[in-house]
Amino acid sequence: MGWSPSAGLQPVSLADKRPLLDNSSAVGQLGAASVSFVDQDPDAGSIGGLVRWELAENADLGFVTEFAVRLAAAPDGAQEELLGTAPRGARELDLPRGTACADRRFVLLYPVNSRGAAPAAAGAAHFEDLGGAAPGPTSTTTTTTALFVVVYTDSDNQAGFLGGKVMWMWVPPADTSDVVGYEVYLAYDEANAHGVRLRDDASGEYMAGAGSVQFVVKEGTPRQTANPAYPANWLLVFVRYSAGLQTVEMASKISLYDKTGEAPGPVALSQLSFVDTNPSEGWVSGVVTWSPAEGADLAFTTEWGVYVGMSPEGTRLEKIKTVPVTVHEAAIDLAYVGARTYVLVYAENPNADDENPNGRAASATAAAFVDLVGDAPTLTRTTTGTTTTTPSTAEPYRVHGVSGTAFADLDDEAGLLGGVVSWSPPDDVSNVLGYDVFLAFDEANAFGVRLWTQELGGTTPVGTNQFSVTALTRRETISSHPANWLLVFVRRKDGALQPISGAAKVMLYDESGLPPERPAIDALRFEDTDDGEGVVGGVVTWTPAAVADLGCVEGYSVYFATDPAGGREMRAGAVPRGTNELRVAPGTKVDHRTHVLLYAENRNNRSWTAAHERFADLGARGVSGLSFNDTSVDTLVIAGRIQWEPPPDAFGVVSYAAFIAFDEDNTYGVRLWDGGLASTEVPVGTNHMDVDPRTRRATAHPGYPANWLLVFVGTDADLQPVGGAAKVRLYDDGGAEPAMVEVSSVSFVDADRRPGVVGGVAYWAPVVLADLGFTTGFAVFLAETADGGGKKEVGTVATGTNHIVVPLGTPRAGLYYLLVYAQNPHGLSASAAYTLLEDTGWAGQTVTETITSTTTATPGSQTVRNLAFADASPEPFIVEGVVQWDPPADAGRIVGYEVYLAYDDQGTYRHKLWDVESSDTIPVGSNHMVLHDHTWRQTTRPGYPANWLIVFAESADGVLQNVSDAAGVRVYDDSGNPPMAIEASAFTFVDTDPDGGAIGGVAEWT
Repeated sequence: MGWSPSAGLQPVSLADKRPLLDNSSAVGQLGAASVSFVDQDPDAGSIGGLVRWELAENADLGFVTEFAVRLAAAPDGAQEELLGTAPRGARELDLPRGTACADRRFVLLYPVNSRGAAPAAAGAAHFEDLGGAAPGPTSTTTTTTALFVVVYTDSDNQAGFLGGKVMWMWVPPADTSDVVGYEVYLAYDEANAHGVRLRDDASGEYMAGAGSVQFVVKEGTPRQTANPAYPANWLLVFVRYSAGLQTVEMASKISLYDKTGEAPGPVALSQLSFVDTNPSEGWVSGVVTWSPAEGADLAFTTEWGVYVGMSPEGTRLEKIKTVPVTVHEAAIDLAYVGARTYVLVYAENPNADDENPNGRAASATAAAFVDLVGDAPTLTRTTTGTTTTTPSTAEPYRVHGVSGTAFADLDDEAGLLGGVVSWSPPDDVSNVLGYDVFLAFDEANAFGVRLWTQELGGTTPVGTNQFSVTALTRRETISSHPANWLLVFVRRKDGALQPISGAAKVMLYDESGLPPERPAIDALRFEDTDDGEGVVGGVVTWTPAAVADLGCVEGYSVYFATDPAGGREMRAGAVPRGTNELRVAPGTKVDHRTHVLLYAENRNNRSWTAAHERFADLGARGVSGLSFNDTSVDTLVIAGRIQWEPPPDAFGVVSYAAFIAFDEDNTYGVRLWDGGLASTEVPVGTNHMDVDPRTRRATAHPGYPANWLLVFVGTDADLQPVGGAAKVRLYDDGGAEPAMVEVSSVSFVDADRRPGVVGGVAYWAPVVLADLGFTTGFAVFLAETADGGGKKEVGTVATGTNHIVVPLGTPRAGLYYLLVYAQNPHGLSASAAYTLLEDTGWAGQTVTETITSTTTATPGSQTVRNLAFADASPEPFIVEGVVQWDPPADAGRIVGYEVYLAYDDQGTYRHKLWDVESSDTIPVGSNHMVLHDHTWRQTTRPGYPANWLIVFAESADGVLQNVSDAAGVRVYDDSGNPPMAIEASAFTFVDTDPDGGAIGGVAEWT
């Protein structure tokens, strides 16, 4: 670096730099490197593409001159072949297409200097041979490539619902000539289990076109699969080729994150385990492993937090690791735990705050572990430049336990043992004196009895790896507790036994020649979680009695039956001894079986009788025939009798409860009061409730109307899940016709291509918070005017159905609008939601005054020109001023213009504007509209802002031109302030400039 007295050292960017090379020795281990490679060669047996790598932040490159990339059959370097080298500063190597790979599927990265390569690879990447693995079209000339990356961010902040754009990018170069389109699925797992195909909200189709790079998930899309018991945890993007859909193995997959703004709820885990491999007291090493429980909802979780604590509840928590939600293990190199003896795994996500800085769930799954105590390692810690060494505190007689312990009882009388206990010795027996065998009640050697022989006494000497159990040895402990376990301890040379945590343990099986006795259990439980009638799902659990004799038991079997004696038994499954639960898959048919039976089993048969418990079929537990007629003449007040039929299976049902709520899920539900019983609970045997006449039709949230009535069955434990409750729409009979239900959109596309007639499906969408309590259905009409003049009925549908079929061939003569009215027994609403009726048979035709001939208009000839608007209001979300345009080139049949605000240039959710003269149509000759003061910049649907202003021309027959022919301009709302931040669902940039210190490429955002 250059230096001057006045300016000091020159900037580091201008200094001369040379890599430092220490040539004193061969290359050692560099530290872990991240290596990636995706094959771009479409031919089987050969590969090509970029091998990329990233080094650890503190990697020592002083001994490295270059990197070598090798092809191998395994990460350990089997069948290695050099593919190429790259200089020390490089982070990629381009493999030419046609590089032979045979059956080798790993690329390995080695640091190299003049003395040779490192003894082991710094990193490895597994790859798939594109030509040998990728499914594709039948043509041999067309290649298929997996998607390189899929990006999706949920924009709907409500739990259980999704919205936003799925975006993807191909790996270049990619031949997409045979691609038909893309399909997006929600699924329970990466294998597309219970997958549900989504509809693209932008196109309305289930498949995005071949040229698409995104798929719009409609706001409010339920995050669910085809099976209610399995939540949607994954999003998959499939490529559809002309030959069919690519396989699920090749589909692109991302784990879903359902954004709610809150920390996740607890996630049930199974098989959580950790074994300490570090012999230092208070320090642990090893791998924590776990599996999410079957049916676990992982979409609110982005990562797992691994902690240690003093108790399963998380006393004195200490975080030691974080891993992504798709990873189910955490390697602990070295961590201090002190006296903590529990490992806990919490679900976590980014929603942290001062009270919950880790964004973790309220509770965790916990497992106890034993701190392995032996030699304490020599630890080196560096603090502020000073290195301190902790001295070793090695025990003089550290030993390891035996392995492979086995025992087969040769005495066929219950309660007596005979045979040989065998084991494999530790690798190091230098500190071993011998081995001791115990019978005990449990794994902790409770009430343990040491076995002995006259020849050897109680300790088998080192070198002998078996112990002969004397014939007629009684299977018992030093107390009345039975002997269920056999343990083998190592006895050290100082005479002490090794700690119990290191002893070998096997469950003891006493061969009696007979089936076992009936299982001795304290509790047997099964709670059906499948709301289908006649089918069940859930977990059967049982608790062995505190002093149960399990010596003659090898496992358990579970059956469903019609009675405790085993009528029409059906086997559900079996588990080995030590497992006290059996998971029953959802959808298991039970066909009126009402009892769960638990048998003990051994190699001789199952027990003659079973423990048993009555259970209820959740699907048969709900009431049916639910009805209610409101007898109150006041609006927003209900009264009258709710009636129902009792459930087919009323076992465990003690009462009924009724709620009014916003929706079928009992959102903001309010429990009703029975005026006659003066209670919210209706006892079993009474199948009705008399609603107190003072009951207001309102939910627990003032902004959410009560549209539904639900009746639940109650048990001693709680009310049934909402999925099994009976539900009907709530009708508030106020004695008058309903007000119009606010809808966010009405649409109709004419599918009848003949002029003068229409046909197709009309759709409408009530706004999310619409009050439907005064409505029993909708009536649809075709009319001459928007206010219903000359209307002709198409048909009616019940509330909850938001579409109707207009029959093909329906005459359209003089009818220009499709109207949707709310209705109830008292009549129709005073006004209707409507949309213009476009007759596709007349599209592109100009009809003469006498209707004697037709001529085709020039495309764009009837579009207004030079459309302009400047906002004169200084307030945000308010627009004022003059909309101006020049008339179309061909205005011969145009009688006026209509102006709309819309979400996009396709006129989505368009909202009609009025000028200061209170007119919604501007006559020909007046080529401007003066907006009302304080005109709100909004569309017909909340959440969709008005970004466009569109001017339509109206023809003499009262029909507006198609939106594709209308003129549009983006709206600029001039508030006098800088713009607010715009939320982007995706922002990407890939540098394509190969020079260091310089970038180039395309930044994209959505």
